[in-house]
Amino acid sequence: MPIACYYACALGPEPLLAGTHLTGLESPPGDSLIFGFGKKLLVYERHARQRMSQRNVTEEQVKAVLAAPDWSAPAVRPNARKFVKRIAGRSLTVIAESELGFVRVITVYWSTED
Repeated sequence: MPIACYYACALGPEPLLAGTHLTGLESPPGDSLIFGFGKKLLVYERHARQRMSQRNVTEEQVKAVLAAPDWSAPAVRPNARKFVKRIAGRSLTVIAESELGFVRVITVYWSTED
């Protein structure tokens, strides 16, 4: 059975299947998230991956925000939510949306203000 693409170059409304656009893809980690959307696979858009690299945000930090945010609110993008958590004196914001069977991370950014 094919697995959903964990390392996201999510080009459309559905997650990619393993091996369709990426090489060297490994299975997603066994621990899916449990938060307001329920237990679902975590998928990153290409934009989110780029911002994580530019802003030195790790997958573990993103998971921490989504698993136990300090607060959340609707985001500007329809069906998306803004999740915020204080980490090391700064606020990490993750914008994500729920899809059938997975959660799509849209972007991430640090802020010194809430």
